[in-house]
Amino acid sequence: MKRQKLLWGLWALLFAVMPAVSQSAVITVTLEDRGLSQYQSVYLSDFDFLQVGATEELFALHINKTPGSVEEAVIRFDFKLDGKSLAFIKTKPFSLPEDAREWVFTNVDLSQGKTIDGVEIKIAESGVEDVGEQLQNEILATSQLPVGLYQLILTMNYTANGVQQETTDEQSFVIQNPTLLNLITPGTQLNSGIKYEVYTENPIFQWNGNSGQYQLVVFKKQQEASSADDILNSVPVFESGRLDGLVFQYPTANAYPLQVGETYVWLVKSFITTSSGENELLSELWEFTLVDPAKGQTVMSASKDQLINALNLLSEDDMRAVFSQLEGYDLNKIRFNGSIMSAQELLKKLSTYSSKGQYKLSDVTVR
Repeated sequence: MKRQKLLWGLWALLFAVMPAVSQSAVITVTLEDRGLSQYQSVYLSDFDFLQVGATEELFALHINKTPGSVEEAVIRFDFKLDGKSLAFIKTKPFSLPEDAREWVFTNVDLSQGKTIDGVEIKIAESGVEDVGEQLQNEILATSQLPVGLYQLILTMNYTANGVQQETTDEQSFVIQNPTLLNLITPGTQLNSGIKYEVYTENPIFQWNGNSGQYQLVVFKKQQEASSADDILNSVPVFESGRLDGLVFQYPTANAYPLQVGETYVWLVKSFITTSSGENELLSELWEFTLVDPAKGQTVMSASKDQLINALNLLSEDDMRAVFSQLEGYDLNKIRFNGSIMSAQELLKKLSTYSSKGQYKLSDVTVR
């Protein structure tokens, strides 16, 4: 009996002095979209966490850990464009407490080095990978991430109970960078030399774009201040609210009344949501003159004079000599590449050609 008690005592003593076998922690990481996919344009500097980084929340990092110690944890973010590595962010090694817990760090928290629930994650390095010259030039020119499909890949390496472990997650998002903004009607380019006449005090403005929201702005052109800078620095006579469509008719009430004989300049603002706030894209400046048909030339004779002026811009010869053969005639039909169009539509096309500076009129035939 004494021997049996002695053996039990030895076993109890052995278990008392043996070190406890520590649990091996398991970590899962998750990337949460906090607005990254909602932005139409994203700046590369938003991911430079060694500098300021983005002021808006783009994504959040969730770290979930089971009980156990974690040492030498390092997180790396990789940005890939269409599968090709573009930029990266890498943290300094850090440790996590032994208890089970979840930590959530936003991109703003990471760039500012905030401590969340006793854990501080500091950035060690970030930079742009060795990309092609064309892509690099595009980034340098605009500071924005180029258009394309992106992957934000998160990789976390850590040591748990002396064993190296790795866990990953990723998010995909599309960058659009809307740049399309073309005016359609009414008018021609500012100071193009073509007089575009409108015969209604409530013209319909039309444009084409791909940003989603717009604003129409109308200025009154002053003879002594008619340059683009003069116009843009003047006070507009009309500014619409935010517009979702691509067509807007000048209001019949509660707006500055357009006056016969005056020339007006208009543009469209395009609003683009970016990771650093909202950007504005401005269209070209177009102009038109409001005319009272009852007190001026007929529409046809006015259009004929405008057409002659437009053709003069594209030709080294005086088009009036050609059109003198049509004295006493008015315009009836105009065919352009087989399609019938109005004089105003043709004037728009001629204005576009003359503004590009690379087209010249080679032949005019009257028949």
